[in-house]
Amino acid sequence: MDGVGLWAVPYRDNKEFAEIGRIPADPKNSVLMLHGSFYDNRRFYGMTDKKYMPVFMEDIDGRFRYAALGHYHTAREWNTGKTAVAYSGSAWATANTVTGRRAVFVTDSADWKTRRIDLPVPYLHPVDLPVNIRDTAETLPEKLERMLSEVADKDNARLTVSARGTMPPGFTSIDTLRRVIEDVLNRSGIKWDGLSMEGVVQIAPGLAEHSFVQGLLDEAADIAGREGEDPELVRMYAMERINSIFVK
Repeated sequence: MDGVGLWAVPYRDNKEFAEIGRIPADPKNSVLMLHGSFYDNRRFYGMTDKKYMPVFMEDIDGRFRYAALGHYHTAREWNTGKTAVAYSGSAWATANTVTGRRAVFVTDSADWKTRRIDLPVPYLHPVDLPVNIRDTAETLPEKLERMLSEVADKDNARLTVSARGTMPPGFTSIDTLRRVIEDVLNRSGIKWDGLSMEGVVQIAPGLAEHSFVQGLLDEAADIAGREGEDPELVRMYAMERINSIFVK
């Protein structure tokens, strides 16, 4: 097409791309198209069954000018060595595990420069909200608002929100914590599908007041003070650590 050689390789289950054979392509003016798993270093290749026709950078670098691949559902691009590699990903979120903005890549064969074009379509944006025992009704919303400010395309984003960590004692219940988080989400103007609180662990009843635990916390805080660390911060982390032993 317009002097560019297009080499489309049929998918071969349980085969590496290198096992298919050398393709006599013009390394300066050719495009490789295939469906498979790309690895830019063999050390990352831990599979033994060769699923999804793995292709390694060293097997294509300098042998093609560009590789347009399919299999991964999220847009990614590698510009290493002499061959550029790109997955456009699916143009629509096909499952709840497919997250991030949808995109296409456009490559000009005159200079082989590639540019990504984000598509104005709905996409899933995961939000993992960390909570800890120092969070309050004032600081937690600020934390979540900062995270939401980083959403790139607020008009098309659909948030999937998960709270994880230790229940802040300043909240009377998990439901109270949920309402504070939901209030921030509703004010943001960004669509959200759901809020999971399954990752929030509550402090075991009476644990903080137990004399043995108090002794451990006091010792941790004392050592922190002598080491120039924040005693209260260390006490908080120690409490969370001790709690993790009793609450799963």
